[in-house]
Amino acid sequence: MTEPQSPVTGGADQAPPPPPPTTMPTAPAPAGPALGQPAPAQPGWGQPAPTQGWVQPAQVQAPGHAMLRVIVSALFMLAAGVLTLLPAVGFVVGGSKVSDYLNNDQFSGLGDAVGGALIAVGAVMLVWALLEILSALGMFVRRSWGRALGTVVGLFGGLFMTLILFGSLGALRAADTVSSTGAGGAVFVAIVALVFLGYWFTLFACITGGTHFRRT
Repeated sequence: MTEPQSPVTGGADQAPPPPPPTTMPTAPAPAGPALGQPAPAQPGWGQPAPTQGWVQPAQVQAPGHAMLRVIVSALFMLAAGVLTLLPAVGFVVGGSKVSDYLNNDQFSGLGDAVGGALIAVGAVMLVWALLEILSALGMFVRRSWGRALGTVVGLFGGLFMTLILFGSLGALRAADTVSSTGAGGAVFVAIVALVFLGYWFTLFACITGGTHFRRT
């Protein structure tokens, strides 16, 4: 018996095994936006956002002008208060002196009447002078109470001086029809007109000078 022989390998007519397939590496695909989310904005020029229309800027009053008006009116109030204080003290002191001088047997009731009237006028002038000085100090230190007090004093002072001005002008015209009054009447009317303008200017400065005052 003969043994089986193994098949012959590596013959010339046998084809070599095919090479393994080569695969080229591919770049990962860019991740897109998730579902329901907007795409990110691309760099570069973009369309500008729509404007809502032209809005007029707020007109702010320059604080320097308001401060200048308030300072000028405060100086006027201080000068008017001092000039009113001096005759007020004179009326009070003079009223008491007149009452003592006329209080005798011949003028028993006249001294008290005249002296009491002078003292009353002096007391009113004294209170008014103190209000003017206090309002001037309040405006100098930029307090809101100084503005309020200056408004009240300017209003009542302007109304009072309006009556005095019209009365003095009427008296001056009536006196000119009779005789010449000279320069005295014209000077008095000029002083009254100056005080008249000062009170009304103080009222205007306190109303429009809100940027100058502090709330405290």
